[in-house]
Amino acid sequence: MTQPVKRTPAKKVAPRKAAPKRVAEPGDPAFDWKALYKDGTSLFRFRSKDGFVVCLPSYDDPGEGEVFGLMLLNKSEQDLLIYIMRQHIINRAKDADSLLQTTFLALQRMKAPGVIEELLKAWPEASGKDLGKS
Repeated sequence: MTQPVKRTPAKKVAPRKAAPKRVAEPGDPAFDWKALYKDGTSLFRFRSKDGFVVCLPSYDDPGEGEVFGLMLLNKSEQDLLIYIMRQHIINRAKDADSLLQTTFLALQRMKAPGVIEELLKAWPEASGKDLGKS
């Protein structure tokens, strides 16, 4: 008479855990800039040639953008220019210090040559005023 074959109980295999989702960082295209600004703030989105993104508050009217853009031509007023840019950003922020730090981190990741100059030209022009023509 043959002996019955004993079978080993099947091992329970734990389901594979999904890899944790990577949280978007400042500069990543998927980063949520709207969460940093007050509700209803219209944002200007700038993508660098190397694929990083920064969002700045849009100018409410072309005149504001034009003044900022024209100031870019006079680099001797750099301190005033930085002050105006900073004020425009923090006036629309939920948490000013956090937003400035986040913006700085995103800008740091942009390594393409001339990217900051492109951003500073495109930002006021997005308000509807072409600064390249009179």
